[in-house]
Amino acid sequence: MSHKWPVFDYVRILAATSVIFSHSFLIADGVETNEPFVRLLGPGNIIGMYGVLVFFVISGFLVTLSAAKSPSVLRYAWHRVLRIYPALFVCLLLTGLIIGAMFTQVPILLFFRRLHAVFYAVYGIVNLIPWQVATVTFYADPAGIGEGMNGSLWTIRFELFCYAVVALLLALRLLRWPAVLIVFVAMQLLRVSGWGAELPKLVGGILACPSFFAGALIATLFAGKRLPAWPMLPCAAILLIAIATRQVLMAFPLFGAYPLLWIATLDTKRLPSMRRFGDISYGMYLYGWPLEQMMRGFLGAGTPWWEIFLPSLAMAALCGYASWHLIEKHALRLKDAPMPDLGLWRAPAGSDS
Repeated sequence: MSHKWPVFDYVRILAATSVIFSHSFLIADGVETNEPFVRLLGPGNIIGMYGVLVFFVISGFLVTLSAAKSPSVLRYAWHRVLRIYPALFVCLLLTGLIIGAMFTQVPILLFFRRLHAVFYAVYGIVNLIPWQVATVTFYADPAGIGEGMNGSLWTIRFELFCYAVVALLLALRLLRWPAVLIVFVAMQLLRVSGWGAELPKLVGGILACPSFFAGALIATLFAGKRLPAWPMLPCAAILLIAIATRQVLMAFPLFGAYPLLWIATLDTKRLPSMRRFGDISYGMYLYGWPLEQMMRGFLGAGTPWWEIFLPSLAMAALCGYASWHLIEKHALRLKDAPMPDLGLWRAPAGSDS
C-alpha cells in the first residue's frame, strides 16, 4: 500500500532514527534529561517518543486502508501476523544468540546448553515484552538498564491491540469514520484524563494508541483520496495552544497526524521510490536498542551519546536491510496463501468496507 506514496518510506526511516537517537542518551547517561526535546519541551518529550507516535499514525492510516479492502477478517489478521511476527522472532533469536553470547555472565557453552536465547525468543513472541536474556548483562547500573536486551519492543503489543480493534470493527461492518471517531475520542480522553497512570503496563498504550486511531480516522474519512490542505490551519492552532500549555506530547494526535499524512500522501513523482531498496524501518526499530546496548557494553562507562548513536544507526540500517530482504518480503509473499473458511465475516462483492 505505501508504495503509492514513497514519502512514507522516508518518514518511517526518520522515525526509526529518532528512536535510536533518543535511546542513545538513555543508554549512555542512564537518564533522558540531556535529550534535546526534553530540554526544550520538558520531561517525557523525547524525540524518539514522537518517532513512535509517527509510526502509529502511519500504521493506523495504512492498515485501515488495507483492512477496508480485505476480503475477510481472517485474511486481514493473516496479513498483520506476517508483517509483525517473522521479523520479530528472528530478531529475538539472533540478538539473544549472538549479542547475548557476547555478554553472558556464565561460560558460553553453558549459555548455549541452557537455551537461554531460545527461551528469550519464544517468551518474547508470547509475552511481547522480552526485557532480559537470562545471565546477560551489558553493564552495571543502578536503574537496571544494562540488563535490557531490547527496550523498544513495548510498542508491539499496543500495535497488535490496535490491529485487533480494527479487526473487530471490520467484523461488525463498522470500519467507517463514525465508529473510528468514537474509538479515537475514547482513546484520547483516556490519555487526557490520566487514567491508567498507576498501571505502568498500560501507560505506553494510552499514549500511543490515540495516534493509531487518528491515522485510522483520516483513512476512513478520505478513503485514500488526496487530503485537502485546509485542515492544516486548525492543526497549527492546536499546536500553538499545546506549546503554550506545554502539552505537546498529549496533543500530538490532534495536531500532528493530519499534517504528517498530508505531506506523506502528496504527489511526489520526482521523489525516488525506495521500493527496490526495501522497507528497512521495522528492522531498524527492532535492532536499534540491542546494537546500542552492545556498543555501550564494549565502550564502557562515560561513553558520549554520539559514539553510541552513530555506529548503532549504521548497523541498524544494515540489519533493517537484511531483515527486509531475507525475511520480511518473503513472509509477505504468503499473504495470498489459501485460507480455511472458518465462517468469519467476508466482504460482499463490491463492498467498500
